[in-house]
Amino acid sequence: MPDPWTLRYEGFDPVEEGLREALCALGNGYVVSRGAAPEAVADGVHYPGTYLAGCYDRAESTVAGRVIGNEDLINSPNWLPLTFRPVGGSWFTGPPAEQVLELDLRRGLLTRTALVVDEQGRRTRLVQRRIASQAQPHLLALESSFTPENWSGPLQVRSGLDGNVANTGVARYRGLASRHLLPAGQGADAAGLLRLEVEAVNSPLRIALCCRTTAAAAEPAAECREGWAAHLLTLDTEPGRSVTVTKTVAVHTSRDRAIGTPLRASRRLAAEAGDFGQLLAEHALRWAELWRRCGIDADFDGAGPLHLNLFHLLQAYSEHSVDLDVGIPARGLHGEAYRGHVFWDELFVLRLLNLRFPELARAVLRYRHRRLHAARREAREAGLRGAMYPWQSASDGSEESQQLHVNPLSGRWLPDHSHLQRHVGSAAAYNIWQYYQATGDRDFLATAGAETLLEIARFWSSAASYDRPRERWSIRGVLGPDEYHDAYPWADRPGLDDNAYTNVLASWVLARAQDALDVLPGYRRDELRERLALDDAELERWQDVGRRLNVPFHEGVLSQFDGYERLAELDWTAYRLRYPDLRRLDRILEAEGDTVNRYKASKQADALMLWYLFSAREVRDLLRRLGHPAGHELLRRTTDYYLRRTVHGSTLSSVVHAWVLTRSDRRASWRYFRDALVADLRDSQHGTTAEGVHLGAMAGAVDLLQRCYTGLEVREDALWLDPHLPSALGRLDLDLRYRGHWGLGISVDRRTVTVSLREDRQEPVRIRLRGAEATIRPGETRRFHL
Repeated sequence: MPDPWTLRYEGFDPVEEGLREALCALGNGYVVSRGAAPEAVADGVHYPGTYLAGCYDRAESTVAGRVIGNEDLINSPNWLPLTFRPVGGSWFTGPPAEQVLELDLRRGLLTRTALVVDEQGRRTRLVQRRIASQAQPHLLALESSFTPENWSGPLQVRSGLDGNVANTGVARYRGLASRHLLPAGQGADAAGLLRLEVEAVNSPLRIALCCRTTAAAAEPAAECREGWAAHLLTLDTEPGRSVTVTKTVAVHTSRDRAIGTPLRASRRLAAEAGDFGQLLAEHALRWAELWRRCGIDADFDGAGPLHLNLFHLLQAYSEHSVDLDVGIPARGLHGEAYRGHVFWDELFVLRLLNLRFPELARAVLRYRHRRLHAARREAREAGLRGAMYPWQSASDGSEESQQLHVNPLSGRWLPDHSHLQRHVGSAAAYNIWQYYQATGDRDFLATAGAETLLEIARFWSSAASYDRPRERWSIRGVLGPDEYHDAYPWADRPGLDDNAYTNVLASWVLARAQDALDVLPGYRRDELRERLALDDAELERWQDVGRRLNVPFHEGVLSQFDGYERLAELDWTAYRLRYPDLRRLDRILEAEGDTVNRYKASKQADALMLWYLFSAREVRDLLRRLGHPAGHELLRRTTDYYLRRTVHGSTLSSVVHAWVLTRSDRRASWRYFRDALVADLRDSQHGTTAEGVHLGAMAGAVDLLQRCYTGLEVREDALWLDPHLPSALGRLDLDLRYRGHWGLGISVDRRTVTVSLREDRQEPVRIRLRGAEATIRPGETRRFHL
């Protein structure tokens, strides 16, 4: 039986190497280093480099005669280059004759074992261990052991720092600007430390790396050129005897706090760092703490993928991320897809973090609040009030969505209207309220959260226009989460009217805005209303808009948008025969001279997203508040209708459908859960994992265990539980944080739910379970029978 804490790859397949790079990434919440391609074990020239959280560069590129400005998450200098040769031979550039990669998820340790055979038949066994320290986030370490098998003599090792890196990890971006760093100095000092400094193009960002390379009985010599610095060491070897070289690198940027200069800080840290064994022990201890805080014990055969998904989340957002001004890019910090831009994916991540690492969730919400002024500017430029958060954003919060995109099947460049996905603002508001419900953090609500939520509510009120014949308010010219439909086939403008998900969520935001005001202390509420010039008349309009937004229906189901029923039905049977994989149906139809806008076909969940965010009862209450009687059958009918018309062209689609199907078809729910859990491990989207892991889908899959199958909700100052375990899941044990409690235990099996609180000085916790209510005090355990 495979070890659920170890990811193992044998051999080398160039086609799969990008996937291995993504899945073997190491990080510590400050820096993420991608796994190496085999040739990079030696020379490193093909490495995309190391990602530093929040490093952006303004890059302008010309595509199809138009200038497109985008901010890119840039690759920082590569700290990993290391190669070797018998003196007089050629530097090893790979691939090796044999190779095994092992990622120890429990300790955050990547080990590579390889056999290298040179042109003269000399065989050398190589074992490398690598960490990005969780104990000291600015430190990285690589230990390399060389064992000659059939030769003896001097072995030369070259250990370098490479500042001449580029962003070339995504094939379709290679026509865009890819070099974002300028050399700013390199060299070696008398203490035997290498240094390398670079500056980001069009940015004040400066990055400094210092490297210490050590080996027994070997003094390093320096080799430097512009943008490159290396140590050369010569070691005596004999068959069967190992020699070890340790490379320790410190990295700082000009954005770091409590430093003089990045170079000075890196030089001091590299000089003071302990040996590899000490660094590994400290690093493993911190990982052990993280795993304790992420306790999920699930009785099923998917522990390995579960640990992998949590590992990627924890290495991208650890305690070191709290003081960094970073959001959650759609592909985490592990790849170049979407150029590191922030979308709405935190909606899927924070639901998990709220009950595990609320301080991290709060940091992400503060990231959004710092960009509130930019969101206000976006709304103002659109002729609206409040805050309009952009669909894609980067360092300063401005809209960074592309204006064009290419269809690789047809080769045509097409207008891109994805910036019309205004629901990203509602996602930010939802995250704020969910965080408050999970933590009871009124300080955050008073200082940042309420202001952001109110400005998003103001935007929705401003964006709504009155439809007099219907006597309802409408929100026009938007896109929903589906993303396939960006215009009516009969219209000459982009955008759709009254997307159901957008409108219902906007109504929810308008209601929560009033709740947020009610929660605040009176003096703070008055201050905020004065600051925002928020008078009673505007609050009354919010209530009117929030209760009379138009929500379309057809055939007894919730319509994805107004006019959806006028679209044609696709000949699904014919298209599935012609195209076994329909996940990019939009590209297929465009290449045929058609458009997906004509058909009832979805990339991913849209209207069904409402039942992902809210319980069935809450959705019914939201619709009834809007004047639409919604029965118990609405969820089943709407799910059946759209599931037949969805191609799951996003890894998030399986997460949402697993959630929605929990109450109606647990077998299908479990199937979608398993798909979501291994989406990156199996590269289900055929090549996208190599461009960066899908952090939202990874967190969302874990959250299906944490909250979906337990029926766990945080609302109305209580924890709600309503377990529905699939047949393949025998038991779930969770260890959560809730409203100051660091030890809230929940255990669910077929017959019982057990809730316990560790002894502390926090307030008791209210539990609601299928009509029963109980209050549990610290130190108590309560068992409920199902």
